[in-house]
This record gives sequence, C-alpha cells and structure tokens, in this order.
Amino acid sequence: RNLGFFDAGVKAEEFFSKDGASVRVLYTVQEGPRYRVGRILYEGNDLFAPDQIRKKPRVNEGDYFSSVDLTKDVREMLEPYWDRGHTYARIVPEPVFTEQTGVVDLKLLIDEDRQRYIRFVNPKISGESPYTQESVILDRLGLRPGDLAEPRKINRARSVINGGGLFN
Repeated sequence: RNLGFFDAGVKAEEFFSKDGASVRVLYTVQEGPRYRVGRILYEGNDLFAPDQIRKKPRVNEGDYFSSVDLTKDVREMLEPYWDRGHTYARIVPEPVFTEQTGVVDLKLLIDEDRQRYIRFVNPKISGESPYTQESVILDRLGLRPGDLAEPRKINRARSVINGGGLFN
C-alpha cells in the first residue's frame, strides 16, 4: 500500500503433510493496480496558497502514489507554518478513491493552528555548587519571552544545552 497498491491482498493456503507433523504455507499476493495520483486538493489553508507550501513536491498529479514521498512532502509543507509560530499545525493526507480504476485523489486536510509565542524561558541550574549564571544560558539559547514559538529555534536551543559545547 505504501507504493500505491491500495487493492493488494494476501491469501494464505496451508498444506499439511500426510502425518500432520509439518505444514507448508503458500502465500499468494494479488497486487491489483498500482494507483496514480489524480488531483491534489487542499482544505483549510488560509495563510498560504498551495504553491507557497509545495515548493519542490515529490508527489505530483499523474505520479505513482508513494506514502514515503508524501510524508516528506507533508513535513516540508509544514515548515512555513512553523516559521510563523504555528507550532501545532498539522496536515493530514486523505486518499479519495475515484471512479477511475487506478487513480486516487489526495485531499490535504490542513489545520493551521494559531500562532504561538514563548511565554517563559526559565533555565534551572542544579548541582553541588552551580557556577553557571542564568544569563549565560539565556544568551546562548536565543529564545526570549514574546518570540514566536518556532520549532526549529526551540530544537536548536535544546541542542545548545544538550551538546552544543556550553559546558565543555
């Protein structure tokens, strides 16, 4: 199904030996047609036009369906939302089967969420005798209250603390 074989099925037949001590299983795979993408439809996108969020799509109308490529496309489509602080934006692809054999339309259900802002940045420093000043950590993080909550910035700040050389 990941490669567009939506009608695929597997049939198993069991053949027992005469004495019943062993069994041979024959699996028959019926692939059915490999589906191509018909239309790509967008629902719920108010902030961005389709061409603004699908810059270099891997899955296009007329291509064979690929869930791996579609997953990559969806992740890239979310980046403009994340860059604007829509931290919890989601895109859910929904296949819509058409009357035409071997063709599936894709409906992209977009939940743009709302902009989110960083409210607090509170580093907690612990240890026997902590030397690190809170201001040192805050300067390195690059996050301030009131900033857009951009996932990339938040992950970068996490990396700075976890292994970015701050405590070497």
